[in-house]
Amino acid sequence: MSGERAENTLGVAPRDLKQSDLRRISDEITANKIDLLLIHVAEGSPADTESTVEFRALKGLGFLGPHTAIIHGAALGSDDFREMRTSGTALIWLPRSNMELYGSTANVAEAWLQGVTIAIAPDWSPTGSINTFAELRYASHLSHNQFFSLFSDRDLFEMATAIPARVAGIDDKVGSLRQELYADLFVLMGEGAQPYTTLAHAKPEDVHLVLVGGVPIYGSEKLMGAFQVKTEPLEICGKKMSLNSDALTAGSFADVSARLKADLSGYQLELGPLEECAKSVP
Repeated sequence: MSGERAENTLGVAPRDLKQSDLRRISDEITANKIDLLLIHVAEGSPADTESTVEFRALKGLGFLGPHTAIIHGAALGSDDFREMRTSGTALIWLPRSNMELYGSTANVAEAWLQGVTIAIAPDWSPTGSINTFAELRYASHLSHNQFFSLFSDRDLFEMATAIPARVAGIDDKVGSLRQELYADLFVLMGEGAQPYTTLAHAKPEDVHLVLVGGVPIYGSEKLMGAFQVKTEPLEICGKKMSLNSDALTAGSFADVSARLKADLSGYQLELGPLEECAKSVP
């Protein structure tokens, strides 16, 4: 994320954040060289003492502020969220990973009530969603079934697009569809009159076109064919899709997959799936 002027650290403990890094990060924030400090804080249960004291440690280091976003925050309480709102510190919500690991997640209802800025993202692949698209489906399911529809599907969409772009200080480049911004967008098959609900319930095969910076990268054979680019076939959840061959800088997808499979076999590991296609996945 160097081009986005962001710093990512695993925590506030000395094992995660050395004194030399503390000084450097503090100096770079002061000098406006860093737009965002992403830091993993209070990941565990509210009953876990180490998790609950991490917020105090973060505050003691002087890192509460508009240049900081807390990842997880599962152990945070009302007073913590109030301080986050006052200081302008954002929260990155990772619902699926939290639920898989701890059976609960951040008290986003309280954070929302307190006025904390909340963005959404998947965690690492072992427990988080395979991508942000899947995390949105999961978050929508969780919101409507366990949080009494706390977030609308439009809220969740903005928590994955415009809000994180604003938190990271790159909303002048991405995060919304506006003139002069990068044309990073995708096209879904579904009910056009209810776009946010369509997004929250869409399946991987419903993504029919993806453009990055205005360049068609992936999509259905029909839509990709309209751009007259060289394509490579790809199957997603039983549907034939296409990749822009010229946009693949490491070689064809088939060749890259073959190389990765060969490398992983030496460790008795297998290449993971491109998407979660099971009907039971929210």
